Amino acid sequence: MHLVGTKYLPDMTDKILFIESYRTSPNECQRRFEHLRLAGMFDKVKAVVIGYNYDLQKNGDSYPQMEDILLQYTKQYDFPIIKCNDFGHKIANSIVPVGVDTKIDIEKKKIEFIGEFLK
Repeated sequence: MHLVGTKYLPDMTDKILFIESYRTSPNECQRRFEHLRLAGMFDKVKAVVIGYNYDLQKNGDSYPQMEDILLQYTKQYDFPIIKCNDFGHKIANSIVPVGVDTKIDIEKKKIEFIGEFLK
């Protein structure tokens, strides 16, 4: 989020945006998603993958979940939103390599990282 609006944000055209958070609230999610929308991020990405969000998920059904909030901010877009608890904070994590080619199979509910990413 801190790179949005700077020269350091990679070009997100046709990319997959991975989102997770440790300390967040429904209001903070709304602010961040509006910031991404206004910055044109949702016009560029091919998909969004939402990881484990500690503050929202630790209390179960007490709070709206990040994926539900994102759906409100992306109604006019036609990209898949996938919920995946295999990356995030305070859980056993999978490696999510930045910049590697990624394939998402919506029907099989599978994310695959393609090619070498550890050299």
